[in-house]
Amino acid sequence: MNRIRLVYPVIFVTALALWAMAGGMAFNTGDFWGWQESMMNLSGLLAGIAMILCVILAARWPWLDKQLHGLDKGYRLHKWLGITAGIMAVMHWLLNQSEGWVVGFGLLAEPEDGPDEEPVGQLMQWLSQLEELPLARDAGEIGFYALVFLAVVALVKRIPYRWFFLSHRFMVPVFLMLVYHSIAMMPASWWPQLVGLFMLILMVVGVVTSVDILVRKSRRARTVNATVRKLHHYPDSQILQIDLSVQEQWTGHKAGQFAFVTFDPKEGPHPFSLARSWQNDGQLQFMVKGLGDYTRTLPENLKEGQKVSVEGPYGGFNFEDDSPVQVWIAGGVGIVPFKSRLLQLADNPEHKEIHMFYSTQVADPQFEDQLRALATKAGIQLYIVNTSEQPLLDSTAICGLVSRWKDASWWFCGPLTMGTALQKQLASKGVKDKDFHKELFNMR
Repeated sequence: MNRIRLVYPVIFVTALALWAMAGGMAFNTGDFWGWQESMMNLSGLLAGIAMILCVILAARWPWLDKQLHGLDKGYRLHKWLGITAGIMAVMHWLLNQSEGWVVGFGLLAEPEDGPDEEPVGQLMQWLSQLEELPLARDAGEIGFYALVFLAVVALVKRIPYRWFFLSHRFMVPVFLMLVYHSIAMMPASWWPQLVGLFMLILMVVGVVTSVDILVRKSRRARTVNATVRKLHHYPDSQILQIDLSVQEQWTGHKAGQFAFVTFDPKEGPHPFSLARSWQNDGQLQFMVKGLGDYTRTLPENLKEGQKVSVEGPYGGFNFEDDSPVQVWIAGGVGIVPFKSRLLQLADNPEHKEIHMFYSTQVADPQFEDQLRALATKAGIQLYIVNTSEQPLLDSTAICGLVSRWKDASWWFCGPLTMGTALQKQLASKGVKDKDFHKELFNMR
């Protein structure tokens, strides 16, 4: 998590330093037009850096997944970098439009063009002509409008996931348009400087990554075909257990990881936690709760024998640490990664003190009996809290039941608000953030 927290300071400090070295502050305090041009360059620089990093994160590269301690963390960073890129792009657009507004309202006279300085050297002459490339300005404006529209589709959760998934595919062409605009419109004087080299490297990486996303090379390498072998519906908790038979070589996964599953190509891939660790037997298991329009229809629409595709595995929620005590907290369908670990420990118990808390709004005797049997076999203390009859689970209740909670690592998967509240409560008791592991199962 500390690496993720460093991303924003590093981006802003880097951009400001490069901007300043390139003469970004070389304007008089009272020179509105100098300030406008300088701020346009800075906002464009920040928007470009943020958007390139967004594209890199969208590639789902395994090595980056490990560096960020899970794709869920990377996707949260992707979301906020996208928001940052959008805000900077809006500022860039407003500053660009401000000349017409300021002059139109008679606030300032139109800036006078100074004498053109002849670029020194053949390279600089060529660079100074880049802004004359066909549609250089139009590509930026069209890309900006498209970016804003696609960002709205991504952020408004009332828009169905399938539309979000389909619209997000257009982000790559939009990104390439904006790269073209950046190459053409970046000040020619920047290219021979450090800022030019920095942006050139980033843009090359961004374009290569975009091509990889378009042809889906990296993702295809992690995708296998499978067949629905068995379905079991828990009607009380609205959870559908899906057992798959893998038809190709699966790389294997650990308890707590997740994968993207495509049941319907029109709907696209959805992320679901794997409900059992890999046993090298060609079998995968998922447990899907009917929370949205799509997942609620799976019990009726999904059939045994149906062909599906699975991409993964992803995630760093793997229960690996050196703590003598672990406290597991599951909220609703967040029970899935813990069930996977329970199945693993039932066959191979560990000499570690583990307390598991399962908070649910709806009692499901069949599913709860299964959990109790697994917990007993694994040697884990299980507490089931039915919030429709009992108080909401909080840190005081948990610490009252776990005598060695100060020596524990904490593992949470469930509703975002619940996890945030518990983390704050535990932080007030002295639990460090590094000891609180949270699965951020929120891809939008």
